[in-house]
Amino acid sequence: MTSDEDEVDNTPVDANFGSDVPTEPMASVESDNFENSTPHESHASRHESGIELEQDSMAEENSFISGFEARELDKTDDNVSKDSILKDLSSRLEGSRQRIADELRDFNPSSPFHRQPDSWQTDSDQKVATDVFEPTPISQINDTVSSYSEEIAPTSTTYDDPAFFGKVTTFLEKCGIPEHAKKGILSAVISSEVPSNLSPEQLDDLIKSRVGTCIYGRIPASGAIDLGKTKGKTRIIALVGPTGVGKTTTLAKLAAHFHVVEKKRVGLITLDSYRLGAIEQLRRFADIIGLSFKTVSEPGKITEEINSFDNHDVVFIDTAGRSQKDVDRITEVRDCLANVEDLEVHLCLSLGASPEALMATADAFRLVGYDKVILTKKDESYRKGFLWDLFGVMPVPVSYVTCGQEVPEDIEVASREKIRDMILGVE
Repeated sequence: MTSDEDEVDNTPVDANFGSDVPTEPMASVESDNFENSTPHESHASRHESGIELEQDSMAEENSFISGFEARELDKTDDNVSKDSILKDLSSRLEGSRQRIADELRDFNPSSPFHRQPDSWQTDSDQKVATDVFEPTPISQINDTVSSYSEEIAPTSTTYDDPAFFGKVTTFLEKCGIPEHAKKGILSAVISSEVPSNLSPEQLDDLIKSRVGTCIYGRIPASGAIDLGKTKGKTRIIALVGPTGVGKTTTLAKLAAHFHVVEKKRVGLITLDSYRLGAIEQLRRFADIIGLSFKTVSEPGKITEEINSFDNHDVVFIDTAGRSQKDVDRITEVRDCLANVEDLEVHLCLSLGASPEALMATADAFRLVGYDKVILTKKDESYRKGFLWDLFGVMPVPVSYVTCGQEVPEDIEVASREKIRDMILGVE
């Protein structure tokens, strides 16, 4: 068996393979040069060739060394460039940090983050890492944290308690307080701290008490009929107001109270000749309880009729109902009462009327010149918070409040406390 090394390709090589150029001229040239050359020339030629090769080798080596040095120089330049970039970036970041700190200081000068830097932070000699670090005592750290916490923590007020705020708002809506008045009452109610240990019932009582204080300050003084001021002289009381507010019924309750309860001599006069049955209704009532009764159909005769009651303690005058929109009719009432001396006029306002009608009535009857107000039909109304607005345009005392049809039981002397409780719905 023959190995690969023993295998020899004996195939003759074709000198012209892979070449299109004839070889004969080249063979002759080489032959001529070879024949004409001497052995000395051949050695010199070889020597020169060796020198050239050595020079080429040295040139290549120098070129390699130069390229290496150039690359190392480029690396050095790159490092220098990177260092300068990092320094520039660091400087820009420091400038940005300083600008942000200045803006935060302007926004909130009291912030603990704007304290003055320590000495080691502003020292121009930049302490090195070998400096000895002195730890801060734990007590000092705790004091610092506590002071920062007090500055950062927001001040706690009752405004921050949505549950309490909601309870107050709901209660005001339940009372019927006008929208424009709620804001002021809310501010007053939640301006004081609320104890945290109150039960739900105690919290409700606290809300009612604070709202009641605001309402109480809005209510005008009360003023019932006082016969002691005119002792020995007949007191004249007239009731005015629109139709349907209960003037005649209220007059009967007052007359019965003074005659039956206070044992006073009471006389009745009616000027209402317009409403059917009004005169007969009041006459029957006077007969039942034994009161003197007179009817006046002409305004000029009212003074004469009043003088006929000179031996009485009090005389009540019932006037015809007039719409708050009818200025002419209201003027008639005023003219009819103009000649009565020492007259005290009470305007009757129904709590069952709409707030708009109530306000319009109080304003329209200023023409008559009323001295006090009687609130009627309390039992026919639900929420009475609208009285907040009424008391704003009607700064006169409230004398009585009526509730129901019973005579003389369903009437009571008004007081600021009772009116407040009526509005709060806690009677």
